[in-house]
Amino acid sequence: MTGMLVEEFAGWLRRWFSEDEVKAMVGESWRIEDGVKLRGSCIMNIEEFLQLAATFAVERALGGSGREVKILAKYNEVCAIHVGTRTVLIASAYRGAAVSTSALNEFLQEIVEQAEEGRDFYMSVRSVVC
Repeated sequence: MTGMLVEEFAGWLRRWFSEDEVKAMVGESWRIEDGVKLRGSCIMNIEEFLQLAATFAVERALGGSGREVKILAKYNEVCAIHVGTRTVLIASAYRGAAVSTSALNEFLQEIVEQAEEGRDFYMSVRSVVC
């Protein structure tokens, strides 16, 4: 595996997935329309994978996981929204037809940068009057 962020993401994934599953997700290429085969007949689709990637990016950028962030994914697009302030932390699309280590590293760099940029804005409180 090459790419520092991919390696860091792989370590983060190991909290929940076996070494073989992590290797299948980030160490081998897989077509987004097919999903990635995990154990047995279990397949993870691209939406589930992007939710994991965005959660990793948010936790890395903001520290910890208790930040009231909602992750939304639809096919190859993913958003992360801080619920309390309604701040969009991540809005991105995975543009490749396959998940490969190099393409994943570029995608992770993009979403981590977006989450880091949003870090300064989610601190503000916004009130909405109906």
